[in-house]
Amino acid sequence: THQTCSLRVTGHERRLAPEAELTLIRTAQEALTNVRRHAPGTPARIDLTFDPAACDLLVTNPTTEEKGTPGGGYGLMGMRERAELLGGTLAAGEQDGHFRVHLAVPA
Repeated sequence: THQTCSLRVTGHERRLAPEAELTLIRTAQEALTNVRRHAPGTPARIDLTFDPAACDLLVTNPTTEEKGTPGGGYGLMGMRERAELLGGTLAAGEQDGHFRVHLAVPA
C-alpha cells in the first residue's frame, strides 16, 4: 500500500539527550506503523516542535470508515511507557476526524 508522509519541524532544532531522541524516533516509527496497519493508504503528518523545555511529536492521519488490521494495543502501551520513563507524556486518540499520537518529552 502506498503511504505518504509529510514532516514539519518548528522551533529551535537541537540535539536532545540520547534517550529522548530514541524515544522520539521509536514513537514516530510505531505511530507510522499504526497508520499503515489501521488506516492503509491515508496520508500521515509528523509535526516536531522544539520548545525551550520540551520537544513535542505529533503524528496525525485521517480516520477511515474502513478498518485496517486489528491490533492489541501493545504499541500504544509501549509508547506511553517510554514517554513516562523520561518524565514525558503520550496521548493518543481520535479527534476531529483524525487519529493523533502526541508525545511530549522534556528537552
